Order: sequence, then C-alpha cells, then structure tokens
Amino acid sequence: MKIGQILKQDKVMAAIFEGNVAKPIQNYTVIDLLEKAERESVELAEIAMSLAQNKFVDAKPIIPLEPSEVWACGCAYQVSAEWRDAEHGVREGFYAGVYKNQRPELFFKGNARVCTGPGDYIGIRADSNFMAPEAELAVVMGSNGKVFGYTIGNDVSAWDIERENPLYLPQSKIFDRCSA
Repeated sequence: MKIGQILKQDKVMAAIFEGNVAKPIQNYTVIDLLEKAERESVELAEIAMSLAQNKFVDAKPIIPLEPSEVWACGCAYQVSAEWRDAEHGVREGFYAGVYKNQRPELFFKGNARVCTGPGDYIGIRADSNFMAPEAELAVVMGSNGKVFGYTIGNDVSAWDIERENPLYLPQSKIFDRCSA
C-alpha cells in the first residue's frame, strides 16, 4: 500500500495512492495517522484504509510527511572507504576505520524545515563546488521505534566540504532542502 500526502483545497491531507489517483483521508496528515496507529496499537495500513474516502481523485503526491527529525545511518563500503582514504593520501585512514567498525555512522540530517517533496527543488550550497545526490532507503519510524514503512530519500550532500575534514559532516549534510 502506498500512503502519502496530497494538497486538496489548500489543505495537506494523507491519502492512499494507486497510480495517478488517490483516496483522500480528510482531517489527517501522515503524521496524524502514525500517531493514531501508535496510540491504538493498530497497523498504519489498517488505520489508513478505515479512514480513506471510497472514491479516487486525481492528485499529485507532495512531501509524504513532515518529520520532526531526520536521522541518517550509513556505513562506508570497502571500495568507497579505500577510495576516500586514498584521496587523503593514506592507505587505511578515517574511512577504513568507519568501514571496519561495528557501529554505523549516525548523523542528524534535520527536521521538516530542510525537507522537500516529489518534484520540488533540492538545495544547493553556495559555498560548495561538489554537490552530490545520494539515493537512500528511508525508514519511517514511530516515536517508540516501530517501523511503519519505507520510502525513498535523497541525502543531498556537499562532498567537497566533507572531504576537507570529516568533522565538517554536519556542514556538508544540513542545509535548506538537503533532504528530499
């Protein structure tokens, strides 16, 4: 089931999508549905189906939800770690350590303020010369850590800023429209 949001009569509302049409869920955003599913210990799909209108409407999806927080979890792949360390002139440096460590790399990406939805523009930092899109699997979680679903994400990053110094990761990852 594809659950997202639409804009209908200037109001953001959740919807169930099938192709280019959607069944609106009036008076609820996706966040509202997630909170209701958590409160009632019911599956998100069940809540959405029970509240959705019966008829489909033509509607384009907008940002699927406006999250309170966006966190990213990564790991350096061996080839990536070797390539990135070689850029710094070392055989086994910082990125090899990230690759070999059992802990994943975790970083705060932002909140709804830095997010953008389907068809919207992504952010470009004026102080970067090497912006890169990074396709990601995005996990939608409730406040108690329960996984409610998945979507795709774009972890837009300023690679040149991160490459100057790994401690600059927040500067390379957090800016307007950096999370699509």
